[in-house]
Amino acid sequence: MNIIKVVGIALVCSFATVGCSSLTEISNNLIDTTNYTDVIISAVNGTDNNTEGNFWKINYFSDDFGDSTNEKYLEPSHILSGLFSNSATTNSDLTARILIPYNEVQLFMEEYGLLPVKGSISKIRYKITIKLANGSTEDLGSAWNNNDRVIFNSKQSSKIIVALTSGNSFKLFLKENTPGEYAVNGASYVVVIPQSVGFSTMFKKAFPEPFATVDNIMN
Repeated sequence: MNIIKVVGIALVCSFATVGCSSLTEISNNLIDTTNYTDVIISAVNGTDNNTEGNFWKINYFSDDFGDSTNEKYLEPSHILSGLFSNSATTNSDLTARILIPYNEVQLFMEEYGLLPVKGSISKIRYKITIKLANGSTEDLGSAWNNNDRVIFNSKQSSKIIVALTSGNSFKLFLKENTPGEYAVNGASYVVVIPQSVGFSTMFKKAFPEPFATVDNIMN
């Protein structure tokens, strides 16, 4: 029955006018039962150095009225840098922000440091690649910008958060591959995350519930 379902999805994708994941990607999603929250907790526990540093800060989302809520997220204290290229420019300045509301990573980008990259009018799909400090790279699949930010799925977010727990610098490469006329010549972006010691400590401080000790549970 599962095989029939996968084949059916593949046929629908082949005739759809909008983009669809490959059969391999769909199959992987169907059989992937990894608990990415556990992956994040394990990485944070394994690298906690009790050093906060000054790279990360805790902030709060706002509601529709502009008032602060109790929903926390981590973000760098400083704007991130990078480069972007498109049909009109090559390797121009890019600024970026990363928000981490626990087990999800959100990315904001601004071309020339002042033009937000938005998918609110026409959503944008990117092919995502991560390059770690040791030079190794990994294809993280595709992610979408449906409004004012790129939101990574659970698997992608866990990979990025695990990289952050190392404290080492790394890079994200986003290549636009939105289905349609811009699929071939889409823009590309490189976001640089510099060395950021203290991430694990600040993560625990922002989201202490998953890291409750036995004593805390008993009391």
